[in-house]
Amino acid sequence: MAREPEWVEAHEPIAQLAAHECIVSSEGRLVCADLGETRPASKLGEPIVQFEANSGFARCALLRSGEVSCWGCTTPQYETREIRDLWQAKPKLLSMPAVRQIAIGGFGMCALMRTGDVWCWGARGYDENQICQGFGVEPPVTFTGGISQIAMSGEDTLCRMDIRGDVRCAFVNDRGLLPVIISRVTRVVGGGKHFCAITQTGSVVCWGDNEYAQSGAPSAACKTEETSPGYVVSRCKVAPHRVPLPEPAIDVSAGPKHTCAVLRDGRVFCWGSDPEAELGFVSNTRCPVPENGICAVEPRAVPGINDAIRVLASKRRLRTWALLSDGSAVAWPPDKKRP
Repeated sequence: MAREPEWVEAHEPIAQLAAHECIVSSEGRLVCADLGETRPASKLGEPIVQFEANSGFARCALLRSGEVSCWGCTTPQYETREIRDLWQAKPKLLSMPAVRQIAIGGFGMCALMRTGDVWCWGARGYDENQICQGFGVEPPVTFTGGISQIAMSGEDTLCRMDIRGDVRCAFVNDRGLLPVIISRVTRVVGGGKHFCAITQTGSVVCWGDNEYAQSGAPSAACKTEETSPGYVVSRCKVAPHRVPLPEPAIDVSAGPKHTCAVLRDGRVFCWGSDPEAELGFVSNTRCPVPENGICAVEPRAVPGINDAIRVLASKRRLRTWALLSDGSAVAWPPDKKRP
């Protein structure tokens, strides 16, 4: 594996890994493998502190001032557009109070304010253009007080972690009183249809869809869903459970069908779907396999990585990135074609 992506200049310190083969530099610049991703962000005129994107074309940046700018959103009739069209995209500044964190789902978006409140919008119908419109059509759904972190899945489920480390999850437009899913959490992340969290002791706990073993549970843990009387869906859903890892974790990232975690000793362990070696190794088991449609790949170490500090499972492509302790980044599979 190459230690430095050639599109990241050697002198460009990496502050964080970002969506779609991008990084945010320590100076707040967005640098991507494809210029179509980079050019709109260069028009913002202010350092970026977080860059998020969905599996479609919606892109949003959180700026150092706390403002949020989005671009690239498309409507269903234009869903075949290419990445190159992003070159022409014009960022739109969304009007809201100062923001601490943003999260994007399939067709909705949420922002965690510096006050601890959360505002959400979109997720009404299959139109990601709602993300870039902000509150132009309907007022936001709001959750007040004491929230310290948010995460969204591709299905527009929102998980909110409060200052005590309690996590509650529901569809983004559900304002009801929610039960605590898991407690004593320090980090929560969303994938395509599942979530994972790191507890205060360093355990990785995952829940939700496990059809491809992305939640790290054996097939025996799967439960069927009855979506209507007499109609049972055999999709594998699992309750929160501890993923078996040999060391405490310091970071975790969930993709559409796979998950990776960085352990305290710098190793990266991945599990879930592995059709293009996005787990970092060539598996003898291709996902899905005939037995209950569950992938048999269990958490395994990515070969050659022992100094990672962050990991990112791409939400759009079958690819995984790790940020290393020397400030460089590495990706697998290494021969993956660029967008």
